[in-house]
Amino acid sequence: MALLLQADGTWQPMDDAALRRTLGQPLDATADCFVVPGLADAHAHLHYLGTEIGVGPDVFLAKGVTAAVDGGSTGAATVGAFVATVCRPATIEVRFFLNISLLGLITIRTSEFPTPEVIDDGAAVAAYEQYAEHCLGFKVRISRNVAGEHALTALDAALSAAARTDSRVMVHVTDPALPFDPVLDRLRAGDVVTHTFHGRGETLLDGNGKVRAAAWRARERGVLFDVGHGMNHFALPVARTALGEGFYPDIISTDWTPFTTDRPPVYNLLTVASRLVALGMPERMALEAISLRPRRLLGLGVRPPGPGGDLAALAWDETPSQIPDSEGGMQDLPRRLRLRAALHRGQRVAGTAASG
Repeated sequence: MALLLQADGTWQPMDDAALRRTLGQPLDATADCFVVPGLADAHAHLHYLGTEIGVGPDVFLAKGVTAAVDGGSTGAATVGAFVATVCRPATIEVRFFLNISLLGLITIRTSEFPTPEVIDDGAAVAAYEQYAEHCLGFKVRISRNVAGEHALTALDAALSAAARTDSRVMVHVTDPALPFDPVLDRLRAGDVVTHTFHGRGETLLDGNGKVRAAAWRARERGVLFDVGHGMNHFALPVARTALGEGFYPDIISTDWTPFTTDRPPVYNLLTVASRLVALGMPERMALEAISLRPRRLLGLGVRPPGPGGDLAALAWDETPSQIPDSEGGMQDLPRRLRLRAALHRGQRVAGTAASG
């Protein structure tokens, strides 16, 4: 028996015969299978022809991920090439947050803010308007080693651009160069905090080791919290404490780059979701956070299972394992989600007993 996550957010039983009809072919080991309306990775890096950190869309598709969001790889000076070479020809649905720096993330060997002149909200707004079909809003990194003394200028510009275009900001908050509570208090409904469970500088936890009140206030206003795991952005003590208080992420994402694709500490989207479930996030909530929720919340579109639809069939592999976090900690995983099958626009694109 499988459970199907429907477009309205409810779950319903799905017998083996219905699952086979939906997939168009038999599926082995259907017991305890979960069927979701297409995996979505809402924070990754896809500008594989224009930066050092891009992963091509076909790599996502091979993992059953049929929609992805680029988190700031491109700025106003480079966005045309990104749209032409990635968004338009992609085999999956691709959207992006435009970096508030003109340069974007061409290289990670230096900051995207070498001078304040690259922070240009006017150019960002013009680029958004030109590519609004693909652009969700604006990305700003406020880390000390990235933005430094330019952090406030960059944040102001991103918020201004989002207000002028009625769009969103995604704020990278690892080791923030600005006091964290006032940053959270400035965010609006639909804005995204990414790297929610990082462990550097001011974190999600306050000085008493509790989820900070500003984060709860932001959530009440409709601010979204994204995992954005990445190489450097997931600390087990922060995640464990937050989940223990019931502060669950709205979105689970990888922050995939070539350095973390199928490599520790990220591996892939299903491993990140498995990590969150092992730490206490409710199973169905985690499944929604890699499929329906990012598709709905970020406007990626939901194609229900059926002709022309997207779906992923997932099951638990009960083989125990260990995986590291970003800070040298190790986590026991009693089980891991595995991809059994994936459909994109009605066509089977991935799925084996060992994939995931």
